[in-house]
Amino acid sequence: MITFQNSLSELFSKQNLTVLESILLPNYLKTCRWFGGKARPIKHVEILEMIDMRLAENVAAYWFILQVFYEDAYSELYQLPFSLTTTDVADLKTNYAKAIIGEFEINGEQGVFFDAVYSEVFRNQLFQYITANRHLGASNGQMVFEAGKSLLQQYQPETPIHSKVLAVEQSNTSIIYNNKYFLKLFRKLDRAINPDLEINRFFAANTQYTNVPTFAGAIELREPNVEPIMVAMMQEMIVNQGDAWKLTLQFVKEFFQKVMKLPKKSTPPIVPNFYRLDFKSVHKDLQDLITSEVYHQVTLLAKRTAEMHLALASTTEVPAFAPKPFSVDYQQSLHQHLGNALQEKLAFLEDISPKLPKPVKEDVEKVLKQKSKMADTLAPLKKQAIHGLRTRIHGDFHLGQVLFTGSDFVIIDFEGEPATPFAERRLKYSPLKDVAGMVRSFHYAAYATLLQDDEFKQQHNYLSAWAEAWYLCVRSFYIDAYLDTVAHTDLAPKQTAQLETVLKAYLLEKVVYELCYEVNNRPDWVLIPLNGILKLLA
Repeated sequence: MITFQNSLSELFSKQNLTVLESILLPNYLKTCRWFGGKARPIKHVEILEMIDMRLAENVAAYWFILQVFYEDAYSELYQLPFSLTTTDVADLKTNYAKAIIGEFEINGEQGVFFDAVYSEVFRNQLFQYITANRHLGASNGQMVFEAGKSLLQQYQPETPIHSKVLAVEQSNTSIIYNNKYFLKLFRKLDRAINPDLEINRFFAANTQYTNVPTFAGAIELREPNVEPIMVAMMQEMIVNQGDAWKLTLQFVKEFFQKVMKLPKKSTPPIVPNFYRLDFKSVHKDLQDLITSEVYHQVTLLAKRTAEMHLALASTTEVPAFAPKPFSVDYQQSLHQHLGNALQEKLAFLEDISPKLPKPVKEDVEKVLKQKSKMADTLAPLKKQAIHGLRTRIHGDFHLGQVLFTGSDFVIIDFEGEPATPFAERRLKYSPLKDVAGMVRSFHYAAYATLLQDDEFKQQHNYLSAWAEAWYLCVRSFYIDAYLDTVAHTDLAPKQTAQLETVLKAYLLEKVVYELCYEVNNRPDWVLIPLNGILKLLA
């Protein structure tokens, strides 16, 4: 509890700032889903920027840019819109308890400090500032609000603004305006170009690719002689029926329901273990079970994926997006990078293995016995000449990053892998890295249905062979349609051996990452990446 003697401006006294930076903010950050440093001891938090948002008379709000210092001398940047109020305290405590940072008292009246995104006054002010292309002074630069062309063309200043915070827990905070615009507030910040904003601006200015949300605006902290800090991005909302993950789970469920009606002990027809299959190439029984509708949707998704990559590689005039060819030096570098990452993750698994429950420990040990085979999977990267291009890619591509409109797919969230530094997310890779991410997502959909759906849990042993058959078919439908769409380009190697070398390397990278994640977060799901690793190496 902080006590103010006369004015709320006493918040910025040396004594109260010390309480804020050393106690309240560190404690609050640890409760936030979007805070990535929960596992590390916080030394202290420093408020680098404290931008006055000048809201309504009874709602004070400041835009905090925080530097979080950890005990290991590492630090990270985060943003926290900060508000304090003595009104609506009961409502905040009842409906937005997770937003409360701390409490204060002034003249015998109780108040709370809270995350300002839970104030509609604050949220609506953001929208107004964006439409007005407003600039706010900061201690060492400006907070710049930018409106996209589509927003300026469509928005009328007299239009009432309604906003809400999406309840979904994620690494950013999402705000919806008038059920038409979607603003993503990036909680973790970096003094580097944010790829999400960069790629969306590129699509809008340099391509005709329309299967992404329309860029509507942005907020950046601009300081002299350094890259701007990306604070938020706004896009037009996509009317949708959910994401492709939800759609795919429904496809898998319908497939299993049909399988359950077959004579017991039925085994699936053999699926050729090729990366390229069309619908007519699989057994007629599997065609009937999977259905041509699923084939159509999977191949449409593949086509939209390929068109995304073609758009990202469509110009040499913008250096950050100009494609580059594979080279011997790059292959050596890629082999070393993937090898080092693999060794790091295997070392983690070895360290944690003794502490795991027995069944999980046994699964992890099966993988650890495959070290040499993993190295063999990566070896062709430095031994075999590969002909293909390196381009900008999505970077965190899976079924959850694609919205289904009912008739088409729209790709979202070009931020890249959240655990990776922004500079690394902007590197150029083979587009097959995204393809591998989607392939792994199909594998998860097949087996997650067995783990989650009560209708099939008891038949896990019987259905697992069918899950693998479904996955192999869908995986190969997707890759085949993708390669057909990029066939006239050098985006992917044309020789099968080269294609398999690159694709298997990225699949291995992804599936070992998944195993480490599941060991840490969902031990019951370890069998999904375990199955993926063993099948990949077989």
